[in-house]
Amino acid sequence: MKTTILTIVAACGLPLAISAGPLDLWTSRNSGTTNNLYGVSFVNGNFVAVGAPGAILTSPDGIAWSSHNLGNTNGGAGVTFDGNKYVVVGFGGVILTSPDFVNWAQQTSGTTNLLREITYASGTFVVMGKLGTILTSANATNWISQASGTTNDLQGVAFGNGTFVAVGKGGRILTSPTGTAWTSRNSGTIHDLTGVTYANGKFVVLGDFATILTSPDGISWTSQNSGAPNELSGVGFGNGIFVAVGSAGGPNQNIDTSTDAVNWTLRVSGTGPSLYRTAFGKGRFVAVGNQGTILQSADTSLGLTSPNVGGSTFTATITNGVGQVSRVQASTNLTTWTDVLTNSSTPATAQFQDVTAGNYPRRFYRLVVP
Repeated sequence: MKTTILTIVAACGLPLAISAGPLDLWTSRNSGTTNNLYGVSFVNGNFVAVGAPGAILTSPDGIAWSSHNLGNTNGGAGVTFDGNKYVVVGFGGVILTSPDFVNWAQQTSGTTNLLREITYASGTFVVMGKLGTILTSANATNWISQASGTTNDLQGVAFGNGTFVAVGKGGRILTSPTGTAWTSRNSGTIHDLTGVTYANGKFVVLGDFATILTSPDGISWTSQNSGAPNELSGVGFGNGIFVAVGSAGGPNQNIDTSTDAVNWTLRVSGTGPSLYRTAFGKGRFVAVGNQGTILQSADTSLGLTSPNVGGSTFTATITNGVGQVSRVQASTNLTTWTDVLTNSSTPATAQFQDVTAGNYPRRFYRLVVP
C-alpha cells in the first residue's frame, strides 16, 4: 500500500488547489484483533499497543503488527519502558513486566482497581487508576500506594518541567515533583479529563466535551478551543505537532492537530470507532482504539514544499525522512501519473524543477512515498 501526499498546482498561473497534508492522510493498519486497544507508546524503537483481553501488539514501523501473549486475561491499558524492561498496567490491578515481550512476570500491585496509565521519569514509575489510585515504584517490582486525596478516577499521567501531572474525572488535576506527595490544582473545569502529555514547554490535557487545557507548570491552566465535536481521549507530540484523538463526530472527525496547542485543526480519520491513545515514532503518528483499530498518519517529515510557478517552469523542494524513498509524479488529468523524479538519499532535501511545465495547459504534481 502506498501513502500519497498531494500538492496540486497549475504550471502557468495560480495554484489550482493544495490538498491534504500528512495529518489528513491516515491509513488503517491490520491489527489482527477486534478487541479494543486502550494504550499505545513508542518505546525502545517499537510501537507497543495494549488492550483487552490481554492483548499486546508490537510494530517496528506502525505498518506490520505482531501479536504477543501477555499470559494474563486482564486487559492492558498502559505501557512504558525504563531502558531494561517493558511494564504493562491494566484491568484488575494487573502489572506485568518483560524484557522481551516473550517472558512476562506478574507483579503484586496491591489493588484490584483498573490501572489506566503509567509513565517512567526521574527513576520512578508512576501509575494512575480507578478511585484515585496512585502507585509508585523504583523497579516495577515493589509498588507503594500513594495518597491522592481523591476518589475520582485518575486516567492520565505525564512528566515534564520537573513535575508529574495526573488528570482524572471531574476536572481533577494533581501535581507532584516526586510522585509521592500530590497537590490538587484548579483546572477550571468539571469535565472529565482523560489524557495528558508534556512537550514544547507545556502540559496539554484533554477531556470530555472536547476539552483542551494547557499549562507551562501544571499549576495555572488555560482553556483552549479544540473545535472538536466530541470528547478527546489521548494526545501525542512529534515533529513540532500535537495530535489529539477521541470519539468520532461529523465525517469521522476524531483527530485534532496543532503546532502550538492553542489553535487546533480537525482532521478526517476515515474511521468511525473511537480512538483512545496516540504515539509518535519514526516520523509518523499511530492511534489505537475500539475494535482493534490502528491508524497511522503519513510521514510528517516528508513534504513537497515551496512551490513556485514562473514562466514555463515549476519548482519545488522535496524533503525525505531518514531511510525514506520518495517519487514526484506528474499528470495532466489526475488519472494517469508519470514518475518525474526519484529522491532516495537518506535523509535528503532535493530540488525538483520541471522545465517542461509550460508545454501543458495545466499539470499536476504529487509526492508518493511507500
